[in-house]
Amino acid sequence: MTWRVWCAVVVLMACAGAATEGCTGDGDCSLNGVCTGGVCVCDAAWTGPNCSSLNFLPANKSQGFNHVGSSWSSWGGSAVQDPKTGRWYLGVDEMSEHCGLGTWHTNSHCIIASSTTDSPGGPYVREMVVVDPWCHGSSLAVEPLSGRWIFGHMGSGATTTCSQCSAGVTPEGAHQGPCPHNTTASSMPSALIASSPLGPWTPAPNLINGANCEPFFLPNGTLFYACPWGGKTDAPNCNGQSAFLTLSRAESLDDALKGVWTYKDVPPTLQLAGGSPDQPICVNWEDQNIWVDGRGNFHTLFHAWRGQPCDYPLPGCHGAHGGESCTSLGGHGFSRDGRHWYISPDAPYNNTILYDDGTSVAFRARERPHLAMSSNGAPLFLINGLGDPPAGGSGDGNTGKPGADHTFTGMVPLHTD
Repeated sequence: MTWRVWCAVVVLMACAGAATEGCTGDGDCSLNGVCTGGVCVCDAAWTGPNCSSLNFLPANKSQGFNHVGSSWSSWGGSAVQDPKTGRWYLGVDEMSEHCGLGTWHTNSHCIIASSTTDSPGGPYVREMVVVDPWCHGSSLAVEPLSGRWIFGHMGSGATTTCSQCSAGVTPEGAHQGPCPHNTTASSMPSALIASSPLGPWTPAPNLINGANCEPFFLPNGTLFYACPWGGKTDAPNCNGQSAFLTLSRAESLDDALKGVWTYKDVPPTLQLAGGSPDQPICVNWEDQNIWVDGRGNFHTLFHAWRGQPCDYPLPGCHGAHGGESCTSLGGHGFSRDGRHWYISPDAPYNNTILYDDGTSVAFRARERPHLAMSSNGAPLFLINGLGDPPAGGSGDGNTGKPGADHTFTGMVPLHTD
């Protein structure tokens, strides 16, 4: 199958109407739709001639967890619906002591928040702290058969925090003064398990856990875990590094709790959609989100830059410190089997969000992507960690700069029909 080169990214990420050579199979549609009569018919949440762009509805500024200028900073999370009550819960990283993201390596704690409405978009309010500082990389999942919950994270609590903050912002000079530079907590403790999203949470040593590992259950209870993976590449201008994901599978949560995995930490085979199998791929992505659609295809969204060069999504990032174009783009990968992955050359979203009051906002950063999913596996909302818009409307994308490190967890609805 020859997969066509796709349309370029535009401001709102919709490329409907662009010229295309058509499709010859569902792979030409990013596995986000089906090829019918030579044309991609996209699933509702996706758009464009190759179904490569998320199909957003206008967002509401009250939704999500925190907001621009709120008194707390948070940094993305995963929203899951309780199958017993129908209520939506969010596992999310929040900076304690009213500090900003610049203190994430000391002040981040992992919390559960709940939606005050019946919408996965919230708004959300804090329910409980699951792990005290230091804790980061919250991921939440519920096993559909028994209703048991998993909470994945980094950090084991019990560290010294910065307390010289206010209004969700770390003051300039804090790290040279009263605030610690790094956590003293263990970085890789056990994942947690509970019968309710509000706990009590207990350690589950045989569950995979680590930096931004992401669990996902199929309706039959099969458990997948996607974790970061770093490999080597011969792609030019990539410093020899490439980062994507590994995938692990357990046939049930009970198997996983016993340490019985069908396969574990399987690295991917990567190919550029539209490229040849022997073409070197330069991606250095992080913060992967994993799901399996209703047709059984695997998908992932990433923050498409981790401080190392990358060619995709276009136009790529090769600067020493990135910038808005690097800290704000998502990357999309898709696979039929979870082992062999194709990388889209186009970003599914950028840093601009259109709101239902008619305004559009370009954020300093848009990272930590997660999708809130319906019970039948359809995407409902995109969740991101967002850096407040920079003063004057421009900035370098640095969300950890003291004095300007306020962040929050934003949510944008997707088309569902």
